Amino acid sequence: MKCLSRLSLLLLLSALLACESSDEDALPGVEREELADLKVYRSDSPYADVMKQCATRDSSDTACTLGTLPLIGMNDSDPDIDTVMSRLLVSHDWMGERFEELLNIFPDELLRLFRGVTAIVIDDDIRPAFYTAATGAIYLDPNYLWLSVEEAGTINPKDDFRSGYSDPLSVRILNRYVKDGDVAYRYYPPDSPTPRALSDIEYLVASLLLHELAHANDFFPPALHTQLDPDLRPWPAASSISSSWISTQLDYSNGLSSQTMFDLADVMFKGDTASDAVIAITPEQAAAAFDPDGASDDYAYSSQYEDIAMLFEETMLLYLHGIERDLAFTTAPGATGYCDEYVIAWGTRVRLSEPQVAARAEFVANQMLPEIDFDAFFRSLPETQSLPEGVDWCTSLYWQGDTSTSKGTEALREKTTASPLPPTPFHL
Repeated sequence: MKCLSRLSLLLLLSALLACESSDEDALPGVEREELADLKVYRSDSPYADVMKQCATRDSSDTACTLGTLPLIGMNDSDPDIDTVMSRLLVSHDWMGERFEELLNIFPDELLRLFRGVTAIVIDDDIRPAFYTAATGAIYLDPNYLWLSVEEAGTINPKDDFRSGYSDPLSVRILNRYVKDGDVAYRYYPPDSPTPRALSDIEYLVASLLLHELAHANDFFPPALHTQLDPDLRPWPAASSISSSWISTQLDYSNGLSSQTMFDLADVMFKGDTASDAVIAITPEQAAAAFDPDGASDDYAYSSQYEDIAMLFEETMLLYLHGIERDLAFTTAPGATGYCDEYVIAWGTRVRLSEPQVAARAEFVANQMLPEIDFDAFFRSLPETQSLPEGVDWCTSLYWQGDTSTSKGTEALREKTTASPLPPTPFHL
């Protein structure tokens, strides 16, 4: 990004994500004192005595060694639900109950991805969800998990600290997952809940886990789990194999190159002050910079780690659940922020099928889950579809007509009730 070399960028982002350089960055989605109410969900866990202290260390220098709290994959190459649940910490019992319910309906492929973590933490104060190589654990926002109004009421409704970063920009970049012609799930904040069923959150939580577990298996690739030194803490252990990180390999062999998108990502995801030149970038200009590159999502330009996490998340939701992804570059909305105020300048469904994206995604998937032969899946991807230009975001979900006629747009508007755009659940 900007004038940094790839090596300099790698070192900088490694420090930020894995918290080598700053104690305050070690737990980016929560303050350490906010985790004081954590407890081991299963008291009979073989690591019950050490998990809380290991998962709440706020510095890589004081973290537990991998001998004290190993990656699951160091001991078990094919973990079952009981093994995963034995590494769970929660602030409220319902969070553990819901997590186990979901593990029982998720496919085995997802369970295998837990090999890359030391612990799973779910706490009422975590927002956004994140992974850190300082502890080797993933930290999950419980807003993904609640079903009842009472459960939602136990969650801190604080905003994601990145809220509003995009406000100065002329472009908005939206995404959604689509299944059977409708959104696969909806995401709403815990302070305005209506009761939900397990089916309402199944794919939402799947997307969260696939993303965070991709980070874990990036820093600790499955092929190397049994070769890690148990006397090392997680970050030094990860650093010792940095040339084998999946994101590093992809960045060097087939990295992203759009400077326009890097500049936008610095504002949208890191909170950099937008220059006049960046503010002036139109949706059309941003899309023209993005389209020929190999990213599946704009979040990929925030770091090499988010690049592979987004590729893997999108790949596995399609592979496991038949869920496709929409991405659109739109105008900035008016004051109300309703979804019909976002007008599409460029959009696509199943960008994963684009050759430059598919090649990168296949590499990542093969590294994350080497037991699976993805060849047939990538050879038979559904065709990429263009979303209609000049049509608003909510109407475009159901688009089946000719984009050159306003009649088709108006007819579909009558079928679509405009609603506020729900927040996009970005993860770290």
